[in-house]
Amino acid sequence: MIFSALHFLDLTMGYCAFQTDISYDSYEKINSFMNAMGSALGIFHSQMHTKSINMQLKSVNSELEKLYVHDHMTGLLNRRGFYRQFRQQLTESKGKDMSVIIISADLDGLKHINDTYGHTEGDNAISTVGKALMTSAIQGEVCSRFGGDEFTVAGVIADMDDNYFESFRERFREYLRQYNQISRKHYLVESSIGFCFQKLEDEIDLDQMIKIADDRMYEDKVQRRKARR
Repeated sequence: MIFSALHFLDLTMGYCAFQTDISYDSYEKINSFMNAMGSALGIFHSQMHTKSINMQLKSVNSELEKLYVHDHMTGLLNRRGFYRQFRQQLTESKGKDMSVIIISADLDGLKHINDTYGHTEGDNAISTVGKALMTSAIQGEVCSRFGGDEFTVAGVIADMDDNYFESFRERFREYLRQYNQISRKHYLVESSIGFCFQKLEDEIDLDQMIKIADDRMYEDKVQRRKARR
């Protein structure tokens, strides 16, 4: 039997075996045949390897992009992702009879939770507020965690009255109420909330709208603090 390695450059892909009743000329043909087979399989392997690498790179890039614009704790968009996605939403909605809503939310008592029960429980409270916002955003609003215990929600909606915000706040607080009822934690997860809205046809100063929503959220926090006393 004649055994010949099936290889391409330094890559061995297998072996072929031939019976011995062949002439010298046939042996030369075997050599040429094996070289051709090796080259063909080597090129195929390289293409498949390149395809595999490209798929892996695409997957890694997708994960990196996700990490780049998302908050790892809550799964919400981070500040960078918020501005990128919402500005795109504004561009796509331009010219329509719509309104822009900005909602600012802030976890109440994070320092107390961290100091008394530990940072793991503080992280749990932050994540719970994030879930409450996501559950309350039923019109495709962009939900984000700006950092710490600060959250911003933005949407382009058809409503232009207080009913939208009241409905959103009711859903948000009802989620937290139900969570506190079944969580069996030694603390309550509560949050202050404020909003700002204006017609889309007006010139949109996103940062100014966020500031107004923040100011109203802090007013809500002060009122809630007084009510607890």
